[in-house]
Amino acid sequence: MKKYRLEFHLHTNYSYDAVITTEDLVKARDEGKFDIVCITDHDTAEGALEIKGKNLFPVIVGEEITSADGHLIGLFLKETIPPNLPAEETIARIKDQGGLVYSPHPFDFRNLGLGKKIYSLVSQVDIIEAFNGAGDFFCRNHRAKKFADDYHLPGVAGSDAHFPDEIGTCTTLVQAQCIDDIMTPKGLLSSLDDCDVDAQYHSIFKHAVEQVILSIKNRGWRVVKQGFRFK
Repeated sequence: MKKYRLEFHLHTNYSYDAVITTEDLVKARDEGKFDIVCITDHDTAEGALEIKGKNLFPVIVGEEITSADGHLIGLFLKETIPPNLPAEETIARIKDQGGLVYSPHPFDFRNLGLGKKIYSLVSQVDIIEAFNGAGDFFCRNHRAKKFADDYHLPGVAGSDAHFPDEIGTCTTLVQAQCIDDIMTPKGLLSSLDDCDVDAQYHSIFKHAVEQVILSIKNRGWRVVKQGFRFK
């Protein structure tokens, strides 16, 4: 059995608030920061599909979807799922594509995750992000880890990288005979039965400031205000 490092949650320059390029990913892979990367841009799978098509390194096509109830990630997608649908319909569309449902930062204090809604959807969720690279201050990772343990779901780590220096800061280590054994929904879930996390959080305040500046530049103040959905 070999160990492989998975980057579960990463945004490229296809996201309005990220700048990571294909070249940045090649460099990070060469530096051993990941073996497999899930590219999970905001509300589009186009960047992931394009980069996967280049066959430069193993890519799982994902998308961080802004559902009406909070963020959800679909993995192993074939096409983009539109935002602003109810969480139930978003999940159904992920499953229709044969994908896995990954709940990122479910208890994020900015209400970007599913929050309390996750309790009614737990039977439909495949993977919990128990460790987000932004750390406990924003993402309440301790609550996500407890939730994963309580409901016997895989609790994984994802960097939520938006900038090159964040790639691989918060990753999940799995074992398999070969990398191809992980590159299917069934194979990935099987590998998570015995996984470890390597959670080295990036600077949350640097990350937040850079995101705000980039978001204003690309989409104006409106998107920044929408990013904090206090209820």
